[in-house]
Amino acid sequence: MANMKYYEAKEVLDHTNHNSFIEKIHYIKEIDKVLLYEQNMKVVRIYEGSTMQNLPRSEIKCPGVVLALEFCTDKNAIAISLSDRTIVFHDIQSKNYKKLKTLHVPSTQKCLAYIERKKTLFSAGVDGAIFAWNVDKLFSSDLAEMLAA
Repeated sequence: MANMKYYEAKEVLDHTNHNSFIEKIHYIKEIDKVLLYEQNMKVVRIYEGSTMQNLPRSEIKCPGVVLALEFCTDKNAIAISLSDRTIVFHDIQSKNYKKLKTLHVPSTQKCLAYIERKKTLFSAGVDGAIFAWNVDKLFSSDLAEMLAA
């Protein structure tokens, strides 16, 4: 195993105030953004990937505590799982990160994973169940067909 050394990068320091420890950091290569959320907080912060600058209005305020997030590449949407038993989708390219859809789920979902070639968002939660959500059907508003399958 190679020796690893830590080097501080002074040009990419995060100067924003944090209210709790950072629960998760998620890098989105396709748009060069870093998303993070803190433990027991209702905000997703969005940073420029190259500079780690958090510009004004570069956050998504949520109605519940953030539990997980995932990027749905072909929809340019961030899926955010919340403590109020919803998964909300926000347009990552729009000004102010417009909310696109809200999906009500049977239990809190602590894990999200998106498989683009399957157009499927997988979620798993505290009850031990794994769900597969067809994102094309979800975005076409045809939820009755998706839930019946």
